[in-house]
Amino acid sequence: MPKVIAINQERCNGCQLCQIGCMAKKTGRAGLQISRIRVDKLAEGGCVALTCNHCDEPVCVTACLMEAITKGEDGVILRNESFCIGCQACVIVCPWGAVVLDTDRDVAVSCDLCSGEPYCVDICPTGALQLASPKDISMKKRQFAAERIALSGPNTSAAVL
Repeated sequence: MPKVIAINQERCNGCQLCQIGCMAKKTGRAGLQISRIRVDKLAEGGCVALTCNHCDEPVCVTACLMEAITKGEDGVILRNESFCIGCQACVIVCPWGAVVLDTDRDVAVSCDLCSGEPYCVDICPTGALQLASPKDISMKKRQFAAERIALSGPNTSAAVL
């Protein structure tokens, strides 16, 4: 099973070093708008980091008219940028907003996990980003939910005693 980037939103401080690092590694250019990871500041405070989820059934793959997007055997979504015509079909259909158009080169880009060693994970100063298996991420989310339920107090109005 492939590993993906797990994002702990509570640890993200919004510094955007992950975006800067991604841009430097992938393009060598400045500008956060085509980073393959995005940090958005929320109106109510806090931040949310977004990147490709390498979906089990990726709609970006089926939407691509030129078959420039494939899902590798390891589950990673890969793009052949030489086939991309910049039509933005994949940008439009991505439910996570994780695909962006590099307007300088007129190609769509998204996270490819940097061949298994994502630079954004290495550069994150708070440890908000980690490389983990989807199974591990799911287990951590269940543990977090259980802890929140337990902390909400003993009055849960249980139907079964």
